[in-house]
Amino acid sequence: MAHIPGATVVHVDEIIGRQVNITGKMLKKMENKGYYEDFWGNRVEFDSTVPDTVSIIFRGRDNRMVIGSHVTAGSLTVGFGNGGVCVIGDRAEIMEAYIAVSGAKVMIGKDSLISTMVQIRNHDGHHMFDLETKKRINHPADVIIGDHVWIGYRAIILAGARIGAGSVIGAGAVTSGQFGGNLVIAGCPARVIRTGVCWSRDDTDYFNHESLDACLSQEAEMKAFLFDEFPPIC
Repeated sequence: MAHIPGATVVHVDEIIGRQVNITGKMLKKMENKGYYEDFWGNRVEFDSTVPDTVSIIFRGRDNRMVIGSHVTAGSLTVGFGNGGVCVIGDRAEIMEAYIAVSGAKVMIGKDSLISTMVQIRNHDGHHMFDLETKKRINHPADVIIGDHVWIGYRAIILAGARIGAGSVIGAGAVTSGQFGGNLVIAGCPARVIRTGVCWSRDDTDYFNHESLDACLSQEAEMKAFLFDEFPPIC
């Protein structure tokens, strides 16, 4: 292609970036253990316990992914646009989830349990405007999920949602709302259907306990989550 005198030449990747796919297995093989960064300012922080089944897709630039220690995942895909942050706390257990992150944060607390076909999104994927003013009305917004939260089958957590520690999100629930801890939240749109609960990982396929004291998993009585307990994001 001929160069035009006085013109600035910019590669297309400088404008829109390019899609980069990284898996947990690839991260483990990197020489720079525990840290990845690319030309577009996308970063991943992890340790040797990162699950092979994590798939991170960077479509833009200036994103940050933090994967805590001893996270387990059957299938986890995190798709980034531009300027997104995703933090997954230690010992989170994810069966199957897709997380969409751009322009804001998704924070998932320690010891959380995420079921299958779950979606967590901090943006809508397309722009929406007020018809009269022509101003945008659906900006990205942080999603904050506290420690020891159980998110049920096919739940959808949307931009702006905040879920307190120890709460349970019912199967098929859809929410962008803000809720406290130790609640059962269900429905579309989701609402509180029970207060003052805690839950254990003990599998009801195999156990039928009548009291919390009988459970093998004793993290159920975790105290209320404070939203500033996550590591600082810079």
